[in-house]
Amino acid sequence: MRPRKDWNSTSREPGGRPPPMTCCGPTAAAGGGCEQGLPVNTPLPLAAGRTVDVAAMEEELRRLWRDMGEGGGGRGMMRACVLNLIIMSEKTAVQDESPPSPGGDPEDRELTDLVAAITHEHPCRVIRVDARPEAPSSHLQAYLSAFCRRPSGSERQLCCEQITLRADGEAARHLHGTLAALLAADLPVFLWWRGRPPFGSHRLGRLADLADRLILDTASAGDDLETLVDLAAFSGGAGDGAAPGDLAWRRLTRWREATASLFDPAARRPLLTAVQSLDLRWGTRSGHPGRGQALYLAAWLATRLGWRPRPATVHASGDDLSLEMDAGTHVVRVRVQRGGEGDPSLSLVMGDHGHAPATARIGPGEAPWAELNLPGQPLWRWPGQPGVTGTAQLLARELEFPRADPVFAAALALAGELAKLWRAQCGGSGGGRP
Repeated sequence: MRPRKDWNSTSREPGGRPPPMTCCGPTAAAGGGCEQGLPVNTPLPLAAGRTVDVAAMEEELRRLWRDMGEGGGGRGMMRACVLNLIIMSEKTAVQDESPPSPGGDPEDRELTDLVAAITHEHPCRVIRVDARPEAPSSHLQAYLSAFCRRPSGSERQLCCEQITLRADGEAARHLHGTLAALLAADLPVFLWWRGRPPFGSHRLGRLADLADRLILDTASAGDDLETLVDLAAFSGGAGDGAAPGDLAWRRLTRWREATASLFDPAARRPLLTAVQSLDLRWGTRSGHPGRGQALYLAAWLATRLGWRPRPATVHASGDDLSLEMDAGTHVVRVRVQRGGEGDPSLSLVMGDHGHAPATARIGPGEAPWAELNLPGQPLWRWPGQPGVTGTAQLLARELEFPRADPVFAAALALAGELAKLWRAQCGGSGGGRP
């Protein structure tokens, strides 16, 4: 297992300046150091994909940077790296007997654009893995490329490297040693698994041992309830291993902020101890159900307010879930229901029995709004701000945190528990309409 380090020097708060970066190459050798915070232009395609020998990767990297430095006409180049990003893609079926060259299809180009955007904000060594573990023959091929940007007003270029591995069969099933040798030393490692990871497999366990963080998107990984259950189990057994992250949780940042905004004034906080019911509606986005996101919101509120589910009260179908939660002094009724297309919405009813209740609503949309209706008072409304929804933006936010987020960890544990109860009521399947 990879030893854990204190990576505080590489993380930053939202809106903060980028962390210090490791530089090498002509400018660093000459004392040029690293420049940060400058606006940048379009990425410069200085190095196209080059097939290399995996066993001689470091020598190939040195050759790549030497060639790029010489090709810069003496203007100089900065090689930058603040972290390692492993992008893992697995195909379960053999679709082609020969690995394609990078950039040869729309999905490949889309991922290339995403990496360019990520390295703009987080200079890093990208190791992209396209694996087909079920292929009948073993094959491993590697390519090198670089992402470079020229800061405005400077002739020097800021460059990051990408190593692309195409692995089949036995080589795809035993990538741990290959990847370990390719990591930039003494920097945090993020493993982004596109799609659903093979939870419970030796393959995932070995790769996760290399990483500080394991990131996925439960909203686009098949059955979102099943994936939540498995991710929560992985998190519970991770120990000092890779701390999980979920882009589906990160998409909900504006919803959590909108909810919290209602109770920021100290005079309103006692309302949180008087919540009688919580109703959530989930929608679909790009054909993927949003049940997991609704459970994240319910679990976030419950863990912040100390509620615990009563399993005996659970009633569920493929689309809907209802249960009671113990709030200590009273019971909170929770309902999760299918809504329309798009983003989730949330409503709370608060107040003592016999009195007119207060209600809070958080609406759907790109800029989720919040409103609070207190008896005898004007309606209070928070207009909201557009949330981050693009994959590159969401992943960039995750890369700001090289260690576990305790708030997310608590919400994940309870969301996984609720997803497990939901699935049990549905006979162990996710159920529901797409």
